[in-house]
Amino acid sequence: MNARWSRTATTAAAWSLAFVLCACSAWSRGGTPGPTTVPPGTVAWMSNGSRSGALTMTSESTMLTPSGPGRPTLTVGCAPGGLGELELSVVVFARPPVNPPRTSAVDIQIDDKQLGRDLWTWDESGMELFCPKDLVKLIAGAADSLVIAIASDGEMSIRLLFDLRALGSPLKKLVADCAAEHEIAAAEARETASARSAAQRGDDNSAAWPSPDTFIPVDEMPVLISMPTPMYTDAARQAQLEGVVLVRALVGKDGRVKRTEVAKSIPLLDEAAAAAVAKAVFKAAVQKRQPVAVWVSIPVRFKLK
Repeated sequence: MNARWSRTATTAAAWSLAFVLCACSAWSRGGTPGPTTVPPGTVAWMSNGSRSGALTMTSESTMLTPSGPGRPTLTVGCAPGGLGELELSVVVFARPPVNPPRTSAVDIQIDDKQLGRDLWTWDESGMELFCPKDLVKLIAGAADSLVIAIASDGEMSIRLLFDLRALGSPLKKLVADCAAEHEIAAAEARETASARSAAQRGDDNSAAWPSPDTFIPVDEMPVLISMPTPMYTDAARQAQLEGVVLVRALVGKDGRVKRTEVAKSIPLLDEAAAAAVAKAVFKAAVQKRQPVAVWVSIPVRFKLK
């Protein structure tokens, strides 16, 4: 599995708030979990250590327990760490079962499409089952239903149905926010690396570069010679985003872009716009017949074909 959010304390707290729902199986022999009154298809947001968080959703399927009916909970979320990874899991038990298996065979069906069988991994408590595949993007589109069938001793012993229509917009927003979280983390890492590299090289005497708000009179403004076409990210394309991102760029004496900052933002397009401007080449600005470093504003237009 990729990075997971820790859920030992979170699961216990969520159970007390009726977010984590009870279910029984042949593996559970200890204790008597109580039934829940949370209706099927209930969607809630929860914190998981990432900026985007996670969504929980109750199952349409009711599992019988010694004390009454209970509903398992589906959790989809953005994994902590800023890597843009999406995770899916199912909380099957309200209490740690006795001697649970480490893995279970699971069959997946999205709408009418069978995706085949995979091994899912139980968490340390034996209450939550984690999916090894990135199913979130598959169900974030037009999918209406998800069926998770968990095998016990080679036979399907638990079959869970989730009505995905209730997730709809919240899940699409989570996918977009997770992608944006990754882009922000990547941009921060690049900016840190760039600043460190410039400091090590003494690149263009970066300490003497003008700030974006500094007015510098020039005889000739920079002239754009070339700039690559900005690339759409998968998240931006999926969200059908179009528009103009305004990027301010510091054009050095050699006509190369030294720094960029976004002045007018479209969150899922900012990184691509800044990356394109960073690779632009200019004829440098001129002041008293000498090249000078100045800031310019570059509109970067995005339009889907």
